[in-house]
Amino acid sequence: MTRIYGLTGRRLPIHPQPLPDELFTHWFTRLSHSNGLKVQTLADRLFGYPSSFWARDQDKLASQQAIDALAEVTGQVPEDLLRLTLRPYGDYLYAKHNPFGNTRWILPLGVYHRTRRHGLQFCPLCLRSDVPYFRRCWRLSFYVECDHHHVLMLDACPNCKAPVMFHRAELGHRHRRGYPPTVNCYRCCFNLSWASAQTYDWADQQAMLAAQAAIFCHFRHSAFLHERTFESAQTFFDVLYLLCNRIGSSRRTGELYDWVQEQIRPHETRQINRRVNKFDDRPIWERARILEAAFWLLCDWPYRLNSAIRELNIYPCLLTPEQGERNTWLLEAMPLFD
Repeated sequence: MTRIYGLTGRRLPIHPQPLPDELFTHWFTRLSHSNGLKVQTLADRLFGYPSSFWARDQDKLASQQAIDALAEVTGQVPEDLLRLTLRPYGDYLYAKHNPFGNTRWILPLGVYHRTRRHGLQFCPLCLRSDVPYFRRCWRLSFYVECDHHHVLMLDACPNCKAPVMFHRAELGHRHRRGYPPTVNCYRCCFNLSWASAQTYDWADQQAMLAAQAAIFCHFRHSAFLHERTFESAQTFFDVLYLLCNRIGSSRRTGELYDWVQEQIRPHETRQINRRVNKFDDRPIWERARILEAAFWLLCDWPYRLNSAIRELNIYPCLLTPEQGERNTWLLEAMPLFD
């Protein structure tokens, strides 16, 4: 039985209900603060002192033992808490969930001791709601635009450029009653909801609608592209991920990015970093541009991609899945390249 110091029963006095699509670690932070505990204190008392709970990406890692311990002290159903983590995305977005390493479509936090990378995005307009909180979908690399407000996501404090680490906002407030809001930057205390919202300048309306449809459909574990409906969302997202990794890479297929930009933005040139191989490691504006290029190529399938490969003289084999990955419907267009 889990035991919390100072309590005579098994349950914490206050156990807030998870909000729609709330991120697991944000709910854990709300649980700690509502009971007058720091996040590290609650972790120490639940999992043993000293706990390394916050030294890992718990939204991706969260063990069954941790889920069961939290369910015991809050009265929540373990399955409901598991749905707050990123693990359920493995049921329809990708084939394998890697809790200890990189997983496709998941932004890496790069946890190293107390430092982290910009792996958590946020919509400043969503954080202005009556009950602000961080969503699970904000950890997805293809989620570059808020599906509700249609503004570009942010991944850093606009005031000091620090990554989002809401669990550290309590630091430096030892003698203060209560804890700062989780929407405050942990470094400079800037309220992230005050950040200016910017819209993404889509150059192609058809690509914009396809990208927004993909974000909309992932909530329903499905996918479609124009008149085509896929049996599983993973079937579609496998191809999208393959294209996003090939476009703009250091390989020959990286020329696809420049080719598409010439088609949709002939008077604007903005280069991306060709040394970054993984789509999930790129900053938001690069991911937005690459996604736009990928969806533009997928529209009017397969003739746009066919024209691009013919003009650039790219071998079709460079667009096939890596060794060990299953074949995708992208191969349907290959006979047209001969």
